[in-house]
Amino acid sequence: FYVVMFLFAEGLRTLGLLDMMQIHHSTFKTAFCSSDKPLKATDLMMLFQAELTFLDGVFEITLDQLLVFASGADRIPALGFSPQPTLNFIHETGRKYPEANTCLVKLKLPIHNTYEVFTKYMCEGIVQAPTFGLA
Repeated sequence: FYVVMFLFAEGLRTLGLLDMMQIHHSTFKTAFCSSDKPLKATDLMMLFQAELTFLDGVFEITLDQLLVFASGADRIPALGFSPQPTLNFIHETGRKYPEANTCLVKLKLPIHNTYEVFTKYMCEGIVQAPTFGLA
């Protein structure tokens, strides 16, 4: 264990990173340590770059579930996502459920005739997504 820690410290020292980490420890803490703060709507609003607007409302899902659906992560990484997450809309007829590309953190929302139908399929799609394909 001590040998591994020594080699790790030496590696950080190579480019002067260890000294910078010791001087600016609070800055590096946010980059290397996860936060236990609860996810808020504003976190997701700042995270996604909307390409179109959509109606705001109350969902029967949590913000944590939405983030896991869109990204596969249960919290926003300390350094954020790269590339920046995007939000698109599905205009094809017959596509009812939301879709996500967790590698690109791209959330695709279906278009429905009413907001009630939209929220129904959004909630169903996100709640059922973690068990999709499991027997």
